[in-house]
Amino acid sequence: MLNKFEINDMMRAICHFSVKTNNNMTSDWLKEEL
Repeated sequence: MLNKFEINDMMRAICHFSVKTNNNMTSDWLKEEL
């Protein structure tokens, strides 16, 4: 289980990546993972 800080870090990285690539695939992947 990830702790809160790791999850926040991951979310920030994923959001940054999504914005950079302008791609919805990342959020779809995240929904599956969580």
